[in-house]
Amino acid sequence: MMPKACSPPTERVLLRAASMAGAHVRAAAAALDEGDLDALKSDQPPRTVIWVAGRGNAETAGTMLSATLGASLAAPIVVASEAPPWIGALDVLILAGDDPGDDALVSAAATGVRVGLASSWSRPTKVRCAT
Repeated sequence: MMPKACSPPTERVLLRAASMAGAHVRAAAAALDEGDLDALKSDQPPRTVIWVAGRGNAETAGTMLSATLGASLAAPIVVASEAPPWIGALDVLILAGDDPGDDALVSAAATGVRVGLASSWSRPTKVRCAT
């Protein structure tokens, strides 16, 4: 039998995760409006916006962002679990996750630095299961 902490998430947990992901997207939009992301602005639109995230809130937020803004942006939004091999200096990389030591996020950050692209870190709030 599975321990209670590892059991499948309940509807309540999933609803909370979805609402927190929405809050994360709203916080990113507010940061943009307030000029916190001005250092990432360029005269040229990006070729692609790449949202690299682990599972959970960060992945959900990326999927929501892609679904809500994807059609209105000049560049496509790609949600991935690791940096794609075709990434380059014309792309924007957004790294989102709960664990700054996540190997995929660290590797994606290193790839971004190596190719000289713009990047931004994001850390959504962690959802804990009730025991």
